Amino acid sequence: MAWGWAHGLLPYRDFFDNHAPLFSACASPLIRIFGERPDIVQLARLMVLPLTVIAMASTWLIARRLFSSRVALWAVVLAGFWPDFLLTSVEYRTDVLWMATWLSAVAVLIGGTFGRRRLVAGGFLLGVALCVSLKTLLLLLALGVAVSASAWMRSRIDRQLCLRGMQGTIVVCFAALAFAPAVVAIYFAASRAWGPLVYCLVRHNLVPGLGLWRHLPRRLAILPVTLPLLWWIAHHVMAEAPDAATGTRRAIVFLSVGVYIAALEATWPLITKQDYLPFYPLAAVLATPLLLGFPGWVARRQVRFARVATAPWSAVLLTVTIEVTALCIDEPPWLDHSWDETRLLSTTLMLTRPDEFVMDIKGETVFRSRPYFFALEGVTKDRISRGLMRDDIATRLVSTGTPVVAEDSYDFPGRARAFMDSNYVSVGDLRVVGMRLDPTDVARSSRRFVIRVPQRYAVVTEGGIASGLLDGTGCRRPRELSAGAHAYRFSPGEGRVAVIWASAVERGFSPFAHGKVSR
Repeated sequence: MAWGWAHGLLPYRDFFDNHAPLFSACASPLIRIFGERPDIVQLARLMVLPLTVIAMASTWLIARRLFSSRVALWAVVLAGFWPDFLLTSVEYRTDVLWMATWLSAVAVLIGGTFGRRRLVAGGFLLGVALCVSLKTLLLLLALGVAVSASAWMRSRIDRQLCLRGMQGTIVVCFAALAFAPAVVAIYFAASRAWGPLVYCLVRHNLVPGLGLWRHLPRRLAILPVTLPLLWWIAHHVMAEAPDAATGTRRAIVFLSVGVYIAALEATWPLITKQDYLPFYPLAAVLATPLLLGFPGWVARRQVRFARVATAPWSAVLLTVTIEVTALCIDEPPWLDHSWDETRLLSTTLMLTRPDEFVMDIKGETVFRSRPYFFALEGVTKDRISRGLMRDDIATRLVSTGTPVVAEDSYDFPGRARAFMDSNYVSVGDLRVVGMRLDPTDVARSSRRFVIRVPQRYAVVTEGGIASGLLDGTGCRRPRELSAGAHAYRFSPGEGRVAVIWASAVERGFSPFAHGKVSR
């Protein structure tokens, strides 16, 4: 997506994206500076590390404001080493910016008195988060419920004062929240891409019975079970706080976390690890005081644990040790798992030119345009399987003369997969248009075959260029083959033969060796 932005293309109108646009737009200048290189994914991951640092800094500020500097330090350590959080927050993905902006907004909003400036800054950051991911709507709902419930839990006089003070500033907060989304909307409307944006971000993703929506009535039962429990715990959190203001802030953070997870589990159709990114740091903030106080709680009840009370950090340190152990088991840091994607991009750059199409699943070849508009992500595949979208990938491959496709995968729809299996051959990490013409017992002297993707083809053997006859003439030089039936006559003693995209041969690729062709 960032590569498309960097080359003057507009998402939703010129290429498919079902994410909000801000992350890719911000990443595009750096992607353009890096250029087309096989290690672009590793560089892009380095690019998001400052966002994770911002998220951790916001976590520290939130924990210090709610509890203490010691709690803040351990909360950052606890969150940072949580396996799902660490492994997801260092990936190049939209959700890392989403997490950073959301946690920054929370840090600003609870950092002091709810004055006009604070609410404007917090509201603006919430609007930016909405421009990064529409999942922010779920977080905003959770935050609204948390603020309303926390205000209601206060004493009657405090509640009236709180509500009276919020009336004048809440409008300002909503105006600040709407600013960034309004700018994005105006930009795409002016670019004549408002309709495509609405379709890709909203209508495309609304599929009845999608994913967990098949069990929606049963899952909605989560809310009436969890919300009263969250209310009861938040009431005790507020009561145990040293003062009313701190209690309100703690209750808001706790309820926003709890309501978000409950709403996510109850209503969201496709749940992934990255959906929990804003949850882990705030959960660590709330869990750290409990872990720090656990040894003392045990010591007060059993004398033999008295020594544990002198080390309040022991429980949280044990938790972090378990986290690091789980990380090393799940993703050993001494193993490099990035080689496959680096090799794929290296093959893409060697095999193709910028103006040549590559049909992949959802943009994993990065630097080349796709002949098919939609990315084959979960919603698209579900729509195709239900007949809500046509599987016209084969038609697009033919009309664009797409020479290169990704390796065989069940992520391709049935018709498209069958077409590619019949009309493309592997040259390593990718497939090129063509087919094998190996002689058989029935036809040792000639083979008839059908070309479906018009292109410039070469006929090759394991040893180099073939010496037989293609359509009755020599085939030492590549030639354009139109769609339709063709015939190849084997020369005496000739073994395996393939008709493949001529440019692949000229660029050193072979369908026989999965690597360089001999010349």
